[in-house]
Parts: sequence; C-alpha cells; structure tokens
Amino acid sequence: MNKLNIDIAQMVSNFVQKEIMEVTQATHKATTQNLAKIIQYMTQNTRHKFMITGMGKSAIVAKKIASTFTSLDIPAIYIHAADLLHGNLGLVTNWDMLMFISNSGEAEEFKLILEALKARSVTIIGMTGNKKSFLAKNSSMVIHVPVESELDSTGLAPTTSCIAQLVMGDVIACCIQEIRSQTKDQFLSNHPGGIIGSNK
Repeated sequence: MNKLNIDIAQMVSNFVQKEIMEVTQATHKATTQNLAKIIQYMTQNTRHKFMITGMGKSAIVAKKIASTFTSLDIPAIYIHAADLLHGNLGLVTNWDMLMFISNSGEAEEFKLILEALKARSVTIIGMTGNKKSFLAKNSSMVIHVPVESELDSTGLAPTTSCIAQLVMGDVIACCIQEIRSQTKDQFLSNHPGGIIGSNK
C-alpha cells in the first residue's frame, strides 16, 4: 500500500486510542495491587533519602518523576543507573529508599547495582512491567505496570510503557501530597518563578 494514501488523521486517532487503552489497563492493574501499602510506607519514611534510577528511556522517566516529587515538597534525587555503577553508590546509605524503573526489569546494570547493595539496609522499590523479572524478585516492594504492547508498529519501542511509568509516578507523588495536606502556599513556595510563581 502507498503510505501517502493512508488517512493520517485516522492513524493519529487510532494511535491515541490505543495508547489510552493500554495505559489505562496497565495502571489499573498496578493500582489494584499493593500500591496503597507502598504509598503509605513512602509517606511515613521521610527521614532518609529517596532516589530514583533507570536506564535508557526509563531513565528519562525517572528524572521527570523525581522532579515532580521534589516540586511537591517530597525531596527526591534522580541518579542515572550508569552513574551508580561508577561511584555514585556512595550516595546510598542504610535506610534510604531507591526506586528502580524498568519495563523489562532485566537491565544488566540493575543486577550489578542490586548485588552491590546487598550489604546495605536499603528499601528497593521496583517499578516494572515484568513481575517475574530479576528486578521484581530482588525488590522490597514491586509496582507492577504491565503493558501488553508498545505503541509503534514493531511493538518494541519504549512508548506506552514509558507513559504508564510516568502516570504511576505522578499518581504516587500526588497521593503523598494529598496525605500530607500540602497547601497551595506551600506548593508555591517552591515555585517563585514562571507562570506558576505568578499565582501568589
């Protein structure tokens, strides 16, 4: 078929609907598991550092989630998994929380990091689409976000899985914000600049 003869508007609509359906299904499965216990744990354990890491596209998602947490007055540190392997494990101390984000849960870097952390009392939170993965099996708590298929024509490019991860990160951050009863003034105190800052 000549690609130029395809109805692009219909293609766009189909992709949007597919993405919405897949993300809705994945996040629904995640929220029906032990997510409430994880949120409660994260809300109550604020005396130590909370860090988020990932590889590839999941690292970009991890960075955005950490930024959202921090903007909601929930301090979070983003660390690329490769950096953890080259000295930044020194940031991770006993009783810290470290969230790993990976759709496959099988990143080789994660295996090395988790092995190195065995001697430390660190709470590992694994967000993954594969509950049988190495990450899931070696996490203290698991956020299972299973995506049946990625959006692209091969079903392999990290697309839908990244959006589902991002949604879960936003949900967790906003739940903690709600539990802590953060006020608008408290929120704005971290945003003195830009359009948000002008809302004072």
